[in-house]
Amino acid sequence: SAKTGENLGELERCVLDAVPAGPKLYPEGTRTDRDRGFRVVEIIREKLMLRLHQEVPYGISVELEHLAEEGRGWLLHAVVWVERDAHKAIVVGKGGRVMKDVGAAARVELSDLLGGPVHLELWVKVRKHWADSERTLRQMGLDV
Repeated sequence: SAKTGENLGELERCVLDAVPAGPKLYPEGTRTDRDRGFRVVEIIREKLMLRLHQEVPYGISVELEHLAEEGRGWLLHAVVWVERDAHKAIVVGKGGRVMKDVGAAARVELSDLLGGPVHLELWVKVRKHWADSERTLRQMGLDV
């Protein structure tokens, strides 16, 4: 049972016995097949989703414009894309509160990922119907 942990060791043993061994697909110690930029974008997007909940669930994306190590820290510029002006107002929040909260939460995790202090600049921009355009999705670095 996943709730109690009962017999999970037995389940793991049974699964491992049933699955044939194969070649390693990635070098030892590899944690992900995604690059640093993708992980940066996903951290920012996660913080947006956690802060916004379901207010703007689908019409939002993050594009990394700049990622550079500067001195002992990192400089990041990212654009949060939304499809409507009304969504932009929600994402920015009253007095910029939502973006401040998102930026602060993202900086903590990004500092851990990048191994140093992070200066993160976020902009919110509107691009109507971006989610309907394969070309735009590719330009934003999204798999289609």
